[in-house]
Amino acid sequence: VITQDNRIVSGKPSGERLMHLEVYRRCPQAVCVVHAHPPTAIAWSIAHPELKELPSDGLSEVILAVGRIPFVPYARPGTQAMGTHLAEFLPACRAMILSRHGALCWGESLDEAYNGMERLEHSAQILHTAQSLGGLTSLPPEEVQALRAMRTQLGDRIL
Repeated sequence: VITQDNRIVSGKPSGERLMHLEVYRRCPQAVCVVHAHPPTAIAWSIAHPELKELPSDGLSEVILAVGRIPFVPYARPGTQAMGTHLAEFLPACRAMILSRHGALCWGESLDEAYNGMERLEHSAQILHTAQSLGGLTSLPPEEVQALRAMRTQLGDRIL
């Protein structure tokens, strides 16, 4: 148990708690933060360090359910930089791949954060499979724009 200002009340919290605290500081509606190490999502950040986000213009599921899944720049585990690097993505993004490390999802409930992590890794797997079968393709630009407009109407939560 820790306080918002990182004071340990009881137990032995994770060395990566500063990252979690940054989400709670910047996202007052956050009730839960899930941090995991999904293998396919991490692999994308290793294989394609030039990418700024998981390529989603060919996968309506990502656009509608989360909007986009950015790659947060690498930070050494356990450092303040893990939280600092999240700042530019919060509160707009609720699902993020932590480059060369893992992933983080936050939500207004445990279910939202957990389901976000499931969707993140599932989407990474689909995109990896598509790439291995011949390459990624995008939906027509007008379709991507229409899906993004639908996402705006659906709201910020992870679906």
